[in-house]
Amino acid sequence: LANQVSLAASMVGMADALSFAQQCDLDLALTREMILGGTGASVTVTAANATIYVTTDGTDPRYSNTRSLVSSGASVTLEEGQTLRAYAFTDTKYPSAVVEKAYSA
Repeated sequence: LANQVSLAASMVGMADALSFAQQCDLDLALTREMILGGTGASVTVTAANATIYVTTDGTDPRYSNTRSLVSSGASVTLEEGQTLRAYAFTDTKYPSAVVEKAYSA
């Protein structure tokens, strides 16, 4: 049951992220790749015409004092054990869900 709940939560998060990407006329394939893809320590963050905040210390990028503002298309390098958490918003669209990508060698 725990695995089913975890899978359902992941699916809801993916749906939220893709919905936001579609509302902002973003490339859905790139959004999906950012959420699911990546094989190394470098992750490209893409959300055209949006403000994007990221953290790598596990804190929530919506509220964290350690968040960084990055531009769309920027690459963020992760070290072993770090998790990139990203949040995007515009003045005219609903904000995205917080998405994350963990790195382990």
